[in-house]
Order: sequence, then structure tokens, then C-alpha cells
Amino acid sequence: MGISEVIKMLVVIGVLLICSYTDIREKKVSIWIIITGVQAVIVLNFITKDITMINALLGGIIGLLLIGVSKLTKNALGLGDAMLIAMIGLALGMFNTLLALFYALLITAVVSAILLVFKRVKKQSQMPFVPFILLGYLGVIFSW
Repeated sequence: MGISEVIKMLVVIGVLLICSYTDIREKKVSIWIIITGVQAVIVLNFITKDITMINALLGGIIGLLLIGVSKLTKNALGLGDAMLIAMIGLALGMFNTLLALFYALLITAVVSAILLVFKRVKKQSQMPFVPFILLGYLGVIFSW
């Protein structure tokens, strides 16, 4: 793995960390930080050539589909969450993005179940999803 691939990973992790913090504290994420991250990933994809453009676009389409889901469900899945998945999709490609999303949803389900069992949250409570997206992303990059 070259320095440019490491930089790309650090950019994605940095964006996810910043957005995780604001999602936990304020229940919102900065679209501008996400857009900056997307732009950086696109440029780094051209430099690193560690992923084909087709695979990056297919990964990004997963995020675009989730943006549609966000709109259809009146933001049950946040727009920022979906945009972050699109950024991860551009960085990882289709299969690894689906895997990161699976990890994120699995960890969310486990944490939610534990919190419900111990009555730390109610059934209708909302949890920030970005920290789980970060964990899903880390799960994928550390399983390479």
C-alpha cells in the first residue's frame, strides 16, 4: 500500500470522525465536510489507481440509492448518512461498501439490542448512525 492509498484512507477516516462527533453532539453532519471528502477521494482515486473507475462509481451509486431512500422515508436514514456511504463507495468500490454497510448495520443492531435490554433507550429512540458507519469502514479496511 502506497502513501497515496494511506492518505485516501486517512481522509475518509477524518471525515467520518468529524461527522461522528457532530452527529453525536448535534444530531447533524456538515454537508460541506462530506463534499470536501468526496472531492478528495475522487482526486486520490485518479492518483492511486487502486480501484477501477467503474467499481468506484458502482460504490458511489450505493450511496445515491440510499439518498433516494432517505428522501422516500422522510429522512429515516439521514441525508448525511447516505452521502457518507456514497463517499465510502467511491473510496472502496461496490462490494466493500456493501460489506461496510453490513458491518455498520450489524453493530448498530447489537448496540441497540443491548441498550434496549438494559433500558438505556426506548424503542422509538434515535441513535446517531455515523459512528457505526465509521466502525463499518474500519472493519473493512482492517480486514484487507
